[in-house]
Amino acid sequence: MEPPPPITVLRAHQQSVTSVCFHKGKLISTSTGNELFVWNLETRRVENILSKFKEGDDGLLRACANDNIICANSRLGRLLIYDINTMKQITEVATDQSHGFAGCRLHDTDIYFADAFNAKICIYDMNSSNWFPISTLKDHGMIMDISYYDNYIGVCLEDSNVIVIDNRNSIEPVWTATLGRTDPSVSICMLGEERCLVGGSEKSVYDVTPSSHESFYEMPHAGIDDIAVRSDGRIWALSGWDGRVRLFDAKKKTPLAVLKHHRGGIHTVAFAENDIFASAGDDRGIAVWDLYKRKNQK
Repeated sequence: MEPPPPITVLRAHQQSVTSVCFHKGKLISTSTGNELFVWNLETRRVENILSKFKEGDDGLLRACANDNIICANSRLGRLLIYDINTMKQITEVATDQSHGFAGCRLHDTDIYFADAFNAKICIYDMNSSNWFPISTLKDHGMIMDISYYDNYIGVCLEDSNVIVIDNRNSIEPVWTATLGRTDPSVSICMLGEERCLVGGSEKSVYDVTPSSHESFYEMPHAGIDDIAVRSDGRIWALSGWDGRVRLFDAKKKTPLAVLKHHRGGIHTVAFAENDIFASAGDDRGIAVWDLYKRKNQK
């Protein structure tokens, strides 16, 4: 049976949507037009506009949230930080370093981001209000994406390699994987200290460990911009440049479903805690899916 359509499509962004994330019943989204929205999923409307549309090259790359803050980063190096309870801005940090394509990640009171062109992994410490580089990855080109698991930060790079560091001792990488591809790795999702999923601008999707890099799926069309894992670890989601979301059984590494709605490339996918799932990209709409409903209709 074909998967059902989205339960709703949220529309308000004026430019391509670059990231979505869930936190406590809210959905948070960013766009290439510098927009940062907080959506109420019951009313299906924008509840808070934290950053408005603005023309220019400094679009927002990724939003993250925890019980205290919402943060987002921009291509040209700004960090925007808001109190999640009051929705008031706490600070805006000008790092003066291009973040390239790499969205930030939020881990407790640390915000991880990339000085992309200088291949430096950096941390903004909320407690001290300071940021600093913790590792420089020479001779690999740009940092394309960042992910983390516990204290382990994984990055995928322009030369297709994957490097993982420990933020408590970042002088040398914990492990490195050489994929040997001609195209950049674009997206990374850490599954554990010694395992990650990697996608790029070609068709292959990789399950990567310190000792191996297995291509477990060949996309019909090239390009994977984002990878998400459900909170129980049982389902993986890939966002395709072909406008399709592909869901996988994590244990078997086999396809479960292809979600079709978007007209244009998909740049972001995210799971909520209750089997709600979101996808968004170039068509500016945020599709919200009920995966529990999908499973019950099989």
